[in-house]
Amino acid sequence: MNNNNQITADVTVIIPAYNMEKFIGKSLDSVKAQTRLPKELIIVNDGSTDSTLAIIKKWISSHEKILNVTLINKTNGGLSSARNTGIKACKTKLFALLDADDCYAATFIEKAEQAFSAEEDLALFFANQRVVDEEGNKLFDWLETKNIVNLATKCLHNDILLLTEPVIPSLINGNYISCSASVFNKQKLTDQNGYNEAIKAGEDTEFLIRNLSDKKIAFTFEELAIVLRHSNSITQSKRHLVHVGRICALDMHRQLLLQHNVTVNKVIKEQFSHCYYQLSLLGCKPLFEFYLFAQKNISLKESPSVKDWFRALKVSFGKLLLSK
Repeated sequence: MNNNNQITADVTVIIPAYNMEKFIGKSLDSVKAQTRLPKELIIVNDGSTDSTLAIIKKWISSHEKILNVTLINKTNGGLSSARNTGIKACKTKLFALLDADDCYAATFIEKAEQAFSAEEDLALFFANQRVVDEEGNKLFDWLETKNIVNLATKCLHNDILLLTEPVIPSLINGNYISCSASVFNKQKLTDQNGYNEAIKAGEDTEFLIRNLSDKKIAFTFEELAIVLRHSNSITQSKRHLVHVGRICALDMHRQLLLQHNVTVNKVIKEQFSHCYYQLSLLGCKPLFEFYLFAQKNISLKESPSVKDWFRALKVSFGKLLLSK
């Protein structure tokens, strides 16, 4: 329990963790280092099989006088399941979702609190993120290169901007709202059911589309989260899953997107094209398996191109030769 004199913010930080022994310590330390401590820190151990749980328990024992920490252990159910567990356990008005391999800048919660104090109807505050490699080197600019730079805004407080147009149409080709740099007003979300656990990648896009239509959103270009790209991040063999998740999200919320004048079929076809290309780099079997899945489960029927099939054949034939 927090026994020091530092005033806490009415926010719960939720950290889902699965086999993050290498990174979880830094993530937890970044919460402890906040200029405004959260009222509660909820850590959801999602069935880790490495030393993640032991590291968490040791960290809690060293910081229980500084932070109010709740540890939840559950069988492995995936990231969305772990996030939902934390959200359901959250007792505060605001919650923040920090991935276990990411970190906060020291003023993240303080800046979020300023945004929610300036606009009581705010549903979401998010910040820019600093994307780094394992050596801490910045890889590229984030928000400055995204569609958000084209959206209309007004100043809410200091360098915090309030969006004055809907955010949904700008998210459909790629989500730029970092989960690890976001604070949500639980009461203002459209759907209280949390993340769709059937979507294994790109789940943030579906969650945002479902919850933030016509809601008030504020953000800052200040880099207040440090997001790590490492060997366990989305790799070539999994990249297509992001496009799959996005296709499912677009198809699922077709009517809502049409209300925002989004050309849904055109965007879905573009996502199919990206997806089939990524799958063709893995060979014929995964390409064909997803083609069958899409025909059965997605309303817009889109097939791989001839180029995709030839590329997949070439990859499969090359793997066959290498195996001999």
